Amino acid sequence: MTLKNKRIEWKVRYDAWKESGQSVAAWCRDQEIKVHQMYYWVKQFERGNMNSGTPAQTQWLTVQVDEEINHMITSLKKLREQGKAVIDD
Repeated sequence: MTLKNKRIEWKVRYDAWKESGQSVAAWCRDQEIKVHQMYYWVKQFERGNMNSGTPAQTQWLTVQVDEEINHMITSLKKLREQGKAVIDD
């Protein structure tokens, strides 16, 4: 079974558990599912890691650097070019 199919299968189980109103332990007992597995997937879906059944897409954030920081970066780059500073990337 692929990871995508596994996510889909557990999302169906997660939704069924939520609709049941039962505790995780009671629902798992009724469904003959291992409680620790269900807790893992509950944690994944409630964190939002897998709520759609597919991996989340990367989102980029625009950052505005103020003039003072920009000046410091420029100065450090010049020092590095002159061999007077080492900057690890």
